[in-house]
Amino acid sequence: MGSLIGVDVTQAAGLLPYDCMAPEVDFTISTSLKWMCGTPGAGILHVAPRLIAECEPELRGWFSQDNPFNWDIARFAYAPDIRRFDSGTPGIVAALASLPALDWHAAQDHAALLAHNRRLTHRLIEAADALGLDLATPRPEPRRGGSVMLRLPHEYPAPEVVSKLRAQGITTDHRGQTLRLSPGAMTTEEGTERLIEILSAALER
Repeated sequence: MGSLIGVDVTQAAGLLPYDCMAPEVDFTISTSLKWMCGTPGAGILHVAPRLIAECEPELRGWFSQDNPFNWDIARFAYAPDIRRFDSGTPGIVAALASLPALDWHAAQDHAALLAHNRRLTHRLIEAADALGLDLATPRPEPRRGGSVMLRLPHEYPAPEVVSKLRAQGITTDHRGQTLRLSPGAMTTEEGTERLIEILSAALER
């Protein structure tokens, strides 16, 4: 097939505009989590229609066939359409549990959701600069997703900082010494200021 282009839009889906045709990509994957507001367990896969017939997924199951009730594995044949990427019994609970959130999200003003996130992320970056924290997230807005990643000094172990924030009702995450902050639709400006206040106190000895 030559060189193929795949894009993981998990960190942006539901927040930043995305079109798999502009520019055209071969594969796109994402999840119903994060900015889509859904539950774990439901994923999204797009395959360029021109490639579907050429793809033979290694992970396959009874739903990967045109006739899912063919139990003769010696006569397995891929479905002619996107169904060939279905490997087994789908996770119905995860899909159903995500529907209310996806319906809610589809009815929102997406430009307003993005503007809200940008206001809060700008404030978080401003606070990080004031606290002397290194920004792991790209500073130029067009290069950023919806999260802000801050490198914590080694004398302030990230698990301890996250625990102190959680004890005050502030939910964050970390990867190593990188603190992850993801202001979503339910995050308020007051909550962001409270986070900054508690984080500032957590970094004091």
